[in-house]
Amino acid sequence: MKRILLSAFTLCCCTLAFGQLLHIEAPADTALTNKAFLYSNFGVERDIFKDGNVCNYDNPAIQQQTKMILFLADYSTFYVVVEPGQTLKVSVTRDGQSGKCEAHYEGKNAALTELTNRMRYFVPGKNYGNDSRLGKTDTLSYEEAFAQQDKLYAELQQFAMKLNDDSERADNLCLIKDQYIQNLISLHMDRASRNGQAPLHVAALQQLITQVNPNDTTVSEGLRSKYLLAKMPICINDSTPVNEYIDQEISAIVTYITEPGLRTGLLKDMANQVANAHGGEIDTERHWARLQQVGGDDVTAPYQAVIDAKRKTAPGTPCPDLAYTDAEGNTHHISELFGRTLMIDIWATWCGPCKAEIPHIEKLVEAYKDDPRLQFVSIIID
Repeated sequence: MKRILLSAFTLCCCTLAFGQLLHIEAPADTALTNKAFLYSNFGVERDIFKDGNVCNYDNPAIQQQTKMILFLADYSTFYVVVEPGQTLKVSVTRDGQSGKCEAHYEGKNAALTELTNRMRYFVPGKNYGNDSRLGKTDTLSYEEAFAQQDKLYAELQQFAMKLNDDSERADNLCLIKDQYIQNLISLHMDRASRNGQAPLHVAALQQLITQVNPNDTTVSEGLRSKYLLAKMPICINDSTPVNEYIDQEISAIVTYITEPGLRTGLLKDMANQVANAHGGEIDTERHWARLQQVGGDDVTAPYQAVIDAKRKTAPGTPCPDLAYTDAEGNTHHISELFGRTLMIDIWATWCGPCKAEIPHIEKLVEAYKDDPRLQFVSIIID
């Protein structure tokens, strides 16, 4: 009997210790906790502070280490790394003067959570093109920006060494180096753009990217993309002609990406961009022919239907002679209306805005009912 009671007690203790993924304590202020939520690949968990300023969160669907984002009501955000069988304790504090929130972590994944949050701020720190567009004053020199990157890189490496798991430590050191090189490339690219230089002609940038093997499948998509931009023989800024940019991007993929899967994937991305681009600035036919030439059907087939639809609806293309049925059941052809200006209204009974505009369309119909040059056609799709 004692053994049974002991087992039950042990089970109870385990349940208390590991029955939740997250334990969050925040200041007793509804301005922080009201409508706060957690976001992850498993969806959104809303109104998480059901017990005042304390949140105890669990989700049986989470079966492996998972990254989540905590959103507080004042727009403060924090990454948290949770794991089945482990409770991550999060203590949120707020500075009395600045009002800024900070989070402190306890538990098995506390160091990884802290590192993940620090990585959010590992950015180039300087973007002349973006600052110019926003009217911001650029106060940081490129030399200072590069020195700042070196300092942050060293600090993050040192922090990553605190991770106890060997594999986790190695993965994060690789991630930190990957982002470091991306940031340095961005700074070189930004300075080249400011000086009207092509990235391919910046010696320091070309020396930097010798550290990157774009055909290594373990290299991040972001770093691979930065590598290809660094190989552009044209200056990249807001005034770069979009068609020339697309030409050079396709050429960079063809020239520098030899791994078959990566090459096909990148060319497919280009095909997607070209096929789904809006506006008349992009020469769709020119780039589509090039993509078919360098990639074949493997690249263009998934988006060929979009291209075909654009060709059929391009300005100046003859309208197909479609058949339709009127309210009395009579069949008509669009060709009966050729020679007139058509206003075609497509609507449905479940569409509120569609129904709201009907009275206005009726007024137009009445106003132009005697004008033979204009014909209104209303099509319901219920």
